Amino acid sequence: MTSSKQKIWFILGLSGAGKSHFSDYLMKKRNWLHLDIDKYFKMDDTNYGDGIDEYGLRPSWKEFEQNKNIDPLVREITRQYQNNRKSGAVLSFPSDRIISSEDIKVLEGNIKVIYLASTKENCLKAFLEREVTTPRVSKEINKYDHWDQYNRSLLEKLSEQSLISYKFDTFEKDGTRKSEDQIYTEINGRDYT
Repeated sequence: MTSSKQKIWFILGLSGAGKSHFSDYLMKKRNWLHLDIDKYFKMDDTNYGDGIDEYGLRPSWKEFEQNKNIDPLVREITRQYQNNRKSGAVLSFPSDRIISSEDIKVLEGNIKVIYLASTKENCLKAFLEREVTTPRVSKEINKYDHWDQYNRSLLEKLSEQSLISYKFDTFEKDGTRKSEDQIYTEINGRDYT
């Protein structure tokens, strides 16, 4: 079983599954630092950055991606949550970010990787409802096409056996959203072996 002592969680998943919402729950109810990686901004005239850049994780992230060395990444995230007097850190990623099962194996023991998902219908409906109340996508863009473009690859990947044990459904069978406490309990109770 994955240790409940893991203080760094990576939250990935489909748009509408509740990544930001669940990460905010961990921030407010569990006293965790929330690093929102799903941010894009113009760094200079030719370069754009995301949350990895904003939180100063780019060098340690490259070390993980290129050399499978997670020690600098774990140290930097730990430093940030400890300096902020938090109990842990949760990093929420955009829906088009996929961490492979091979890379998850490298992270295990230090970082818990969680994919929040449900059916395409549940997630798309939640995404469209959010766009009405809190728009994030430009109104000139077709919302259905946008969801499909940014979620298609992950939707296919989540159907593969290799990621099943990291996938958590955030909706009940009747289409209602599960509570954050319920999701948290399910994640901590899952046997990853």
